[in-house]
Amino acid sequence: MTLILDALQFGFFQRALMVGFLLAIIYALLGNFVVLREEAIIGHTMANIVFMGIAIGLLFSWDSFWIMILAALAGVLFIDYLQRSSRFSRDSILALTSQISIAAGIIILSQVEGYQNIEGFLFGNILAVSNSDLWMSLALFVINIIGLFIIRRRLTQLVINKDLAISAGANVDRVNFIFMLLLALTVAAGIKIIGVILLAAFLVIPANTAKNLASSFKQMVVLSVIVSVIGVLAGLLLSYHFDTPSGAMIVLVLGVILILTNIFKRK
Repeated sequence: MTLILDALQFGFFQRALMVGFLLAIIYALLGNFVVLREEAIIGHTMANIVFMGIAIGLLFSWDSFWIMILAALAGVLFIDYLQRSSRFSRDSILALTSQISIAAGIIILSQVEGYQNIEGFLFGNILAVSNSDLWMSLALFVINIIGLFIIRRRLTQLVINKDLAISAGANVDRVNFIFMLLLALTVAAGIKIIGVILLAAFLVIPANTAKNLASSFKQMVVLSVIVSVIGVLAGLLLSYHFDTPSGAMIVLVLGVILILTNIFKRK
């Protein structure tokens, strides 16, 4: 309790905690669909696209937040274009987009003198969360909640039975595009706390933990949110106390929860 009260004295920690809770909820909600669709690679893909955007922003000294958003949106459009115009499988499209993006990001970064400010983007940094980040995260949270509410029925149908959903009139391409768009915005919003390298883990670990314990989809959703919020709270507190990258500590806490629940489930 003393650690919590001590940390809450600082404005940067208060902002990180509020942003973290918003991200925990929306990442958990999106993560359930990612896990059930068996598309864990999508988290890596979007993170690497945003990484390329960060590199571009550093090269030209542009605002990091907006360039991450633009990069994420451009990535979604590129993936959608390949899906509609090529014969590549979805897995192949996500994989090649991911690798091309990180390759481009590395090359661009090599032209940035000193690779300044890159560590916080890669591993997360609670000191980097500003008031504007908090407001933008809140706005993206609202957008995601509204977007998921609109497509929730069709998206759930596609997860459970794609053929049945199509026969019921679901527009697969449209639903997938909206879902990718929501995911892209969420990934961009989470960079400063989680970091590029660990974003995919933050997306899928709470959902997988909940899947291991839940007996229904509703239980899975609720449990994933609870696990995600606990992971953020404990991870940020430990990160503050031990002066470690916030993203790494959050994912480590989530990993411990996953292992413990798996042991408990077996018993």
